[in-house]
Amino acid sequence: MSKLDKEYFDNDETGEKTITFEDPSDIYDDFYAKIYDQLFSTPERISFEKTMIEANALAAWPIAETKILDACCGTSPHSEWLCKTEVDIVGVDISEAMLTRARQKCSRARFYRGDVSRTETFPPKTFSHAMLLYFSIYQFQNPKLVFDNLYTWMKPGGVLVVHLVNPDKFDPILDAASPFVAFSLQKYSKERVMDSEISFDQFNYKSRFIKDKEKEGATFEEIVTYQDPSKNEGNKYRENKHRMFMPSLDAMMDIIASSGFSRHEMVDMVTAGFEYQYLMFFTK
Repeated sequence: MSKLDKEYFDNDETGEKTITFEDPSDIYDDFYAKIYDQLFSTPERISFEKTMIEANALAAWPIAETKILDACCGTSPHSEWLCKTEVDIVGVDISEAMLTRARQKCSRARFYRGDVSRTETFPPKTFSHAMLLYFSIYQFQNPKLVFDNLYTWMKPGGVLVVHLVNPDKFDPILDAASPFVAFSLQKYSKERVMDSEISFDQFNYKSRFIKDKEKEGATFEEIVTYQDPSKNEGNKYRENKHRMFMPSLDAMMDIIASSGFSRHEMVDMVTAGFEYQYLMFFTK
């Protein structure tokens, strides 16, 4: 356990049992899938993204010709409203636990366990649209490979929407931990606030975003403190470490362009309370 981890736990008694996950295939298990939407998929964010996606990606396309890929879909919060339309929806994620939750939101959508960094995951020219939302692209050490694959899988004229941020300025406090909707503590703090804390019935959740100022790497650490370790295989703490690759906004857009995409629209999410976060729309 690192010094930082010890400082961040409720206590640092050496006798407490801790389980640590660093591989995404381990992090996104049944426990994490159950709390994921409460942590990250707030109604305000989903509603804003829905409005922007409808206006900038779907409006010009006939329903019969629309086939959407929800890449790295997780629990696929957007499939819930897309399911009410007649568009064809396909989701892909590495976590079966997350996909199980996604299927509950839209039974007619098709959800597959797969890796978007592997070219053979889908045939060429399959989709009219693709979505890569909520920090998903930053989980890949080689985002160029992902965008190359998306370009291959999309039809000519297709629309890609990607969630991007300014890694040095966006607010890393989780939406669910913010005291008010569309409120940022960063405006009232001399130093960038990196920590979030949320209380659940049977455990306490904390997270911390750590950006490497000299390089393009970052770490998102989560620590769950269980009230009753006996119900969690004797573990008092669960620690998740997400390793992220976060180049500058301009550098990431250059990577996307190098895969063949043309920038179509840039939507600033500040009006929804997400400063230095953007929905970027590209066309093939």
